[in-house]
Amino acid sequence: VIAMGITAFRQARLWRDSIPLFTHTLEVTSANPVMHATLGSAYVREHSQYSEALYHYRKALAIQPHYERAQKNLASTLFLAKQYPEAIEQFEVFFAMDPIDAEARFHYATARTEQNQLAQAISQYDLVLRLNPENNPKVSTHQVYNRLAWALDKSGRPDEAISYLHRAVTEDPAYADGWVNLGNMLSRQGRLGEAFRAYQLAIEKVPDHINAHFTLAKMFMQIGPPPKAMHHFKRTIELDPQHAEAWFNLGNLYSQAGKPYEAITAYEEAIKITPVHSQAETNLAWQYMRVDRSDAALEHFAKAHELQRHDPTPLNGWAWVLATDEHPKIRDPHKAIEKAEMADALTRHRDPVVLDTLSAAYASAGRFDQAIPTAQLALAYAAEQADDDLVARVLGHIKLYRQNKPYIELGLQKKATGAPQP
Repeated sequence: VIAMGITAFRQARLWRDSIPLFTHTLEVTSANPVMHATLGSAYVREHSQYSEALYHYRKALAIQPHYERAQKNLASTLFLAKQYPEAIEQFEVFFAMDPIDAEARFHYATARTEQNQLAQAISQYDLVLRLNPENNPKVSTHQVYNRLAWALDKSGRPDEAISYLHRAVTEDPAYADGWVNLGNMLSRQGRLGEAFRAYQLAIEKVPDHINAHFTLAKMFMQIGPPPKAMHHFKRTIELDPQHAEAWFNLGNLYSQAGKPYEAITAYEEAIKITPVHSQAETNLAWQYMRVDRSDAALEHFAKAHELQRHDPTPLNGWAWVLATDEHPKIRDPHKAIEKAEMADALTRHRDPVVLDTLSAAYASAGRFDQAIPTAQLALAYAAEQADDDLVARVLGHIKLYRQNKPYIELGLQKKATGAPQP
């Protein structure tokens, strides 16, 4: 009796997780397609380990080629793993076995959409609707309407897309994702009042809906007031501290509000989450300039340039600091000219901000014969763009260059303006 009790205890420990149980079963049986398929499902359900699941589904089908469950799960797991071309192929194999499975057709249509095979996707969503998905607990009519709207929108048919999203939220008024997507499409059409109401309804239905708060924040960022945008970005971050774009946009709002230290914190959080965020690196560099941390600004302009070599903006900021910083240890006129000329080439010698930076770099090196005509060209383009502030700034620079003096930006000026942006 004691021996039997010990054996039972050991088996209970072994089988506490279903994967060891199913693996053990495969070890003591041979050519068991059902157990391979069951083990594959466990890998997806318990650990989202798609490669292991795919291995076992393929083993099941090698043993029993017409095993419907394994074939459907193989296709569905490829879909979950975003291996869309093979998922499409395997769904088509499954449809030869069961052509009226609404859930499989739904994922098949979505895979087609992801591959921009939009006509095929739309016809498949229509077929799913004809298959009466409300009788399938895994596919709801409002979800099909939502996905069909996505495919129609990608096909350049926004009015039809909006119509189907209205159907989705009519079918299920609590469908927050549908309200958010409707708001996004209405916003793109300039129907901001209707979009705003859709986002509000999404939050009313699901108060902690991350994307609803984020999209509403972006709308307030566009139309104001900024404090409401800030509130919803902060709420987004409370719900999802890893939301890099919410941190980035919060940094932009802090920058606009003249709060560089808060902006620095927000941009640094965005970069921690998304280390290849070149725009956050650039904006962070500008904020460091505003707090008289030119060394840190140079570091982040350089990082931004590494991430986006064809963007003139970080090059321009980099050159501006090297040319105009009040600290002699920071200034490097020759390197400033190198970076400014690179930015000037990228903007085809027509951007007045970049030309102004290039003229400042020439002046920093004492090359006033080049600084003056370059600044005059910047002035012409600034006047053409009716940028009165830039016109006044460039005129001030030209006055200095004619006196053989470079432009040096003092701490208070940095705090007020940050780096000039092309």
